Amino acid sequence: MIIARYLLTNIFKTQLVIYMVLLVIFVSQKLLSVLGDVVNGDIPINIIASLIFLYTPKLSTLILPFSFFVGLFLTMHRLQTNNELVILSNMGLSPFFLIKIGLVLALTHAMVYSLFAFYLEPRFYSIKENIITQYERMPEASLAFLKPSNFVRLKEPQVVIYVENMTQDKQLKSVFINYLEKNHPNEHQSKQKFIIAASGYFNSRANMPTSLILQNGYAYQIPQHHLNYQITKFDKYEMILPKKDWKIYPDEKRLDIIQLKNTDTPKAQAYFHWRIMMPFMFPILVLIALPLSQTKVRHGNFVKIVPAFLIYLTYYIATILARRMLEHNGFPQYLGTWWLHVTVLFITILLFYRHYFRKKGAPIS
Repeated sequence: MIIARYLLTNIFKTQLVIYMVLLVIFVSQKLLSVLGDVVNGDIPINIIASLIFLYTPKLSTLILPFSFFVGLFLTMHRLQTNNELVILSNMGLSPFFLIKIGLVLALTHAMVYSLFAFYLEPRFYSIKENIITQYERMPEASLAFLKPSNFVRLKEPQVVIYVENMTQDKQLKSVFINYLEKNHPNEHQSKQKFIIAASGYFNSRANMPTSLILQNGYAYQIPQHHLNYQITKFDKYEMILPKKDWKIYPDEKRLDIIQLKNTDTPKAQAYFHWRIMMPFMFPILVLIALPLSQTKVRHGNFVKIVPAFLIYLTYYIATILARRMLEHNGFPQYLGTWWLHVTVLFITILLFYRHYFRKKGAPIS
């Protein structure tokens, strides 16, 4: 019991450190991406914290298997190089005891992974969309992309907006707008329009798109290939604002495991097999990490680290490719992805047997 607790504690501590480090790295990367979307006007700045928090379950499904494998491998490798496993082996410790320790951790991690993949990840995708959809309907959503004293470019239609100042009651001062107006399918008929107004404000109505009301200004309309430009003076000008693309996720990512099973589409069935089989990856990783972590002193301390990482990446990428092939009907749906895990399990059992039991009574080292 003391040895088991010692091994479990060391593996868990190593795995937890790796998980937290990777989580910070990926969250920082996602934060930079979200800030870039905010600068481009794709998402409002008010919901950055919510989006980062809701992205955590997706990150956990990516990080958890890798952190588990690396934590188990590094801990066992360190115990081997420090001769602790050799001493325990001489005291009668069986390789099956190490398997038992690894499988206990694998079962725990598989349950946590299933919680994230089966429920939390699709649930948080839906919550994320609800937050964005609700924000989109609010009047202040129209102001999310607008920054005083800055040129803001909207992608569709091609619009550039500049506002010199914005009061606390959301009144705009000194507005400049430039956008490409396409009146005909022929691109040569496109017109450049410039609008200059002394003031303006946003007008939000129920079940209607938000519009920008400009006051006291001029509209300059210039065809691209003609000189017959038009200048229009106005007291009031209404401009319908383009609806933002809020990057809604595919339906399959928003469905839980029961909904995926009942959805008869190749992509939904591919995600179903992916989520069902990924927890079985953890016990297989135990049988991969244990033999690879064993090395002889004369071989050096880091000789098997790179091969171990390459084996994990090959295994994980193979699961992604198997899912993609299911999505595009490259495999029959009844095969799922279980054939890949069974194949890898068979290979790892042979590897484990060859390493520990090819010689009768062979020690752990």
